[in-house]
Amino acid sequence: MKTVNEWTAVGVLVTLTGLFFALYMPLEARNRRQAEQRLELERRLSCERSESEKELRELREEQKRALIENTEATTRLNATIGHLADSFAELKNSNADSHRRLWNKCSELEGELAGHETRLSVLENERGK
Repeated sequence: MKTVNEWTAVGVLVTLTGLFFALYMPLEARNRRQAEQRLELERRLSCERSESEKELRELREEQKRALIENTEATTRLNATIGHLADSFAELKNSNADSHRRLWNKCSELEGELAGHETRLSVLENERGK
């Protein structure tokens, strides 16, 4: 059997150390690149999220403004409709009064007309004799 002297052991250790670093260093570099890429993606996502949140806030503000305008318009329309309903009721009452006066006047004139017809008939009968 072959004996191992100290220089052989040192050579084996140096070879193993070299093999370790030959394998470890590319893996470490790849891990470092991946970590940098991950940080860059997180930074981009953070910026995009920040922009999205800003856009969302702006949309919510726009919706609030639209809702306020819609509420104001609805309130004005309700007031206008109330006013129109009151005006319509007043017009309806006024119209009924006008019709009653017209019919009363018509009845009164019918009586006068009947009286005139009677007088004309009497006058025509007196002339014809």
